[in-house]
Amino acid sequence: MNNTSHRAFLEYLNGTKAKNSSNLSQSVTFHKTSTTITSSSSTVAEKSPPPTLVLPIAKNIKSKKKNPTLTTTIHWWYAILLFSFISLACCILHIMLPPPFGMLMTSAEVAKIGIAPEGCQDGMSRCICPRTTVCATNLVSLILLTIARCSAFFDYPLYMMMFFSKCHHLNNILRRTILREFIHFGDMHRIHSIFGVVIGIETMSHTFFHILRWSINNELRLLWDTATGITGIIACTATVAIVWPMCIPALKRCITL
Repeated sequence: MNNTSHRAFLEYLNGTKAKNSSNLSQSVTFHKTSTTITSSSSTVAEKSPPPTLVLPIAKNIKSKKKNPTLTTTIHWWYAILLFSFISLACCILHIMLPPPFGMLMTSAEVAKIGIAPEGCQDGMSRCICPRTTVCATNLVSLILLTIARCSAFFDYPLYMMMFFSKCHHLNNILRRTILREFIHFGDMHRIHSIFGVVIGIETMSHTFFHILRWSINNELRLLWDTATGITGIIACTATVAIVWPMCIPALKRCITL
């Protein structure tokens, strides 16, 4: 083989190697690039949050699974408060109307009973005095009596609901009826707690305004000389002992069984 042929053969070999190495480097570069793109796309997919429309739907589905009747039982116990306001209206009518529908009497009728021989005071032609513990012959006493009685009348439907909320056997029977579509019977303890707080506040208010009225009229002896005063103090003390430890965690922790 002459020199020309030998030189051509070497150039051919060098060209083939260079071509192969360039193809190999391009392939490696391509694979690296594709790997980088794939890894970056997966990172973006991991970091990107899910669509915002999915979150509310997922929350609603989760809440409905926990509480299937959530949409039909929200604040159903407002109906009980409606009955409380109806009872409050009946109390106001009972104070404002004359007998036999109410307690508002003329001054002559009050004097005739004998509890307050002087009749109505402060220039009033009508006042309330059917019995000793419920006798308001002046304007201040009449206002305090109205507040005290209204707080008690407002609680009457709540008292019934307090007992009903702990009648577990009756609740189990009613939850098998059509009422379960409107009332969440599994939420009775929360209703019991809410109404218990309201009753605790109203009981304190009722007792306070009665004692204040008797104190102004120099009749505080009615607190221990009458059955109304004695039973009122017992009921108020028992209510405070039950309600406030349940409302104030610090007091509840102090109670040892």
